[in-house]
Amino acid sequence: MIYKTFLMFVFTGLLCAGTIQAQWLTEKCPTNNKLNSIAFSANSEGWIVGDKGIILHRTKNQWTQWQRPITENLYSVCMVDEQNGWAVGESGTILHFDGNTWMRFNSPTSNNLFSVSFIDADHGVAVGDYGTVLTFKDGVWSPIVSTSRAQLFSVNVQTDNAWIGGGLECVNVPLMKINMHSRDKSLVNELDSYASINGISFSNPDNGWAVGIASSLLHFDGQRWEKVSVGENHSSLKSVFFSDDNNGISVGYGGTILTYRNGFWNKETSLSTRDLNSGTINGDAYYAIGDSGTILTMKILPEKLLVAPLEEKLKVDFMLFPNPCKDVLNIILPDSYSNKSVLISISDILGQVEQQKEFNVNQTKSNIQFNTSQLKNGTYLLHVVEGSAISETRFAIMH
Repeated sequence: MIYKTFLMFVFTGLLCAGTIQAQWLTEKCPTNNKLNSIAFSANSEGWIVGDKGIILHRTKNQWTQWQRPITENLYSVCMVDEQNGWAVGESGTILHFDGNTWMRFNSPTSNNLFSVSFIDADHGVAVGDYGTVLTFKDGVWSPIVSTSRAQLFSVNVQTDNAWIGGGLECVNVPLMKINMHSRDKSLVNELDSYASINGISFSNPDNGWAVGIASSLLHFDGQRWEKVSVGENHSSLKSVFFSDDNNGISVGYGGTILTYRNGFWNKETSLSTRDLNSGTINGDAYYAIGDSGTILTMKILPEKLLVAPLEEKLKVDFMLFPNPCKDVLNIILPDSYSNKSVLISISDILGQVEQQKEFNVNQTKSNIQFNTSQLKNGTYLLHVVEGSAISETRFAIMH
């Protein structure tokens, strides 16, 4: 009874504190080249493109290098579905993925292309240097006549409109909207003329975000764009992505990572000081990529962990020893976990995640170890998550 009362107090505190914070981890990357853009298809296949034509593919929880058809830098990748993807880059390069191979596609420009976005398989937009705007329709890329000489760094296509961001020194052209049907263009003239928009993302036509130079962070409410303050100083931002209205990520210079959850932006503790060029969300995993082959990921613990009934949370179907432990904690999983992926995390009594790892369990590896030598003496919570099933218990560290 005392144990249950204690846990009830702990989880009440967690509920009051909000979402449990997870930990950023570094993923192994098969290249040291600069990585510029990341995207996932609906079946959670991941793609990254970068300098020198680098293409990375993620399956089975690891990134592998894909055969590259070109050596030009690639700056943006967009997946329509698992059988249809696009990438754009240096000197007007356009690549198309047909489900098996990335191949060069006919391009009407030799200008650098920095961003590409599709609303469906038949309608897309790519933007780049010197005001270049290309639209895709009926299987062909065509240029839109532009009077702007600005560098256009980002595009996000909605059902009726394409929002484009960019900049040119002392010229007020950071945001532009193009009607996908009439191709009429309109500029947003309310913003700082020294701003430069590097990234745009919309979760729906009436909810958009834009980020850029001069630490710009802008929100669109369906009527107008307004500046938003995070509450902490941060470097200029290079990319923004929203998976829905309540979940977003923005990354930028010097390893800057901001995450948006449930109405608030939070500045994350990053593992890297290298520039981060692109971020995305796939399911419950956040990704940030950047210079020198940097790939960072953070997996959010399920919300069920905060709201599940106490009796359900008390279920424990694994063993751990020694308890108290000193330098190493051993976790033995039962046979029911064989050939499954499990997420195991150690958090302090206030819910701050200290360590978090994902394991693919096989029949010969049911004993998992965590190094606890750097953790302070005290009581900790151990969570084991497999699909929607959550088991947890507490243990002590005593050096």
